[in-house]
Amino acid sequence: MFKITFADRLLKERVEDPQKHYPDEVCLELPPFLEALEKSGQVSGADYFLGNISRISANTFELHYVVDVNAKTVKIIELNVKSLDLLKERFSLENSWDDDDVVDVLPQCDPPKKLIKALKLIYNGVTDAYQLGYDLGHRGKEERYISRHGQYTRQALEALKLVESIKQGRKKVPELTDRGRQIAVSSDPQFQEKLLTIAMLNYPPLWKVINAITDGDGEFEDSTIQKIAFPEELREANTCPRRTQTLKSWIRWISSTSGIPIRLPGGTKQLTLSLYE
Repeated sequence: MFKITFADRLLKERVEDPQKHYPDEVCLELPPFLEALEKSGQVSGADYFLGNISRISANTFELHYVVDVNAKTVKIIELNVKSLDLLKERFSLENSWDDDDVVDVLPQCDPPKKLIKALKLIYNGVTDAYQLGYDLGHRGKEERYISRHGQYTRQALEALKLVESIKQGRKKVPELTDRGRQIAVSSDPQFQEKLLTIAMLNYPPLWKVINAITDGDGEFEDSTIQKIAFPEELREANTCPRRTQTLKSWIRWISSTSGIPIRLPGGTKQLTLSLYE
């Protein structure tokens, strides 16, 4: 038998209590690999990728470890969740867009839970931008400030393909798409969250950022998001910081509701944001 040790205390806590720190799919797949390492010090199919460090590439994670045959120990160096694979499988996503397309309109709007509320309001007949902004809780010295927030929310819902703008006379009014209507009429919060997550993950700018901060080399910070999601000529615009915060808010929300970890600034560890909020 081999004794399993860990590179640091935090990693030890996570691996020994995976239900608290990792998605369900990882919790189901990880134990047999740990048992094999404890029993024989190796796993069939593991490869060497850096010096004497071995790597297990499972369906939902990568595990890096070092074996000391003489001391009968296995030191686990790192466990990284394959976040993109999990997201694609869990939410049945298809990367069907053209990554070379430039998305001109990036949203600046309320947090995700208010998007669900906005869909319910639209379903119940609220189509005016001012009334939508007011019912979402926005206040201002002038009506146009409240209307602006309502318009931002409508633009975000359109970008997520949850709402379409339909021309009625001289005005354009929001009309729910099939998915938007499903969210609006549902009384199941988990079902609403799943449908909204699917819509967000099929929004190209957000998916590109998630690619970079999970399986890529990027970190969850403003500069990463702006470099990926904004054309260079728009990065100095006044609205860029607000639009960046919207994308950050959406990614935080997806991470906390799905349990899918992303890479935080200051290190290479993949952590679930909800544990730090």
